[in-house]
Amino acid sequence: MVQEYKRTCYSCETVWHSLKSREETVKSGASAGAGRLGQPEGSARSCSYCGMCGGTVITMGNRGGNDMKAELDRLRTCPHCGSHNYFEEVREQEVLEYVET
Repeated sequence: MVQEYKRTCYSCETVWHSLKSREETVKSGASAGAGRLGQPEGSARSCSYCGMCGGTVITMGNRGGNDMKAELDRLRTCPHCGSHNYFEEVREQEVLEYVET
């Protein structure tokens, strides 16, 4: 079973769909990134903030959360007029298994 959001824009009546699982993945990435703002990522996590990079490492660490928020915003924005004013319903669809012969 696959769940998706069916959204209808109140401004222009455009209908668009977004997978619920996709939005949950993006949302969890965005909230996780927001909790780490100003902290270095990856191999720079042990950085002692010596200042030699001019803050570049910290900025790079923030980019992931910001990208996720932008993607979530894109999924929740009308693709026709750019409005955030929409009606939303969750739809479930059964996905048939594909068997190659």
